Amino acid sequence: MAAKASAVLVLVVVVVVLRAHPASCFCQYKKDPNMKKYVNSPNGKKVFAACKVPLPKC
Repeated sequence: MAAKASAVLVLVVVVVVLRAHPASCFCQYKKDPNMKKYVNSPNGKKVFAACKVPLPKC
């Protein structure tokens, strides 16, 4: 459970930091084997929606 919470926290930080950047910046995270499982997860999509950041189509 703690690992899942920390993964969501990392994703929130990534979204907040990159919020000012173009959506294409997130493509590197969607393609990264270590991050894509979080970015593409249901919780990851909730984070993007809550932060009002569109999930890019890469």
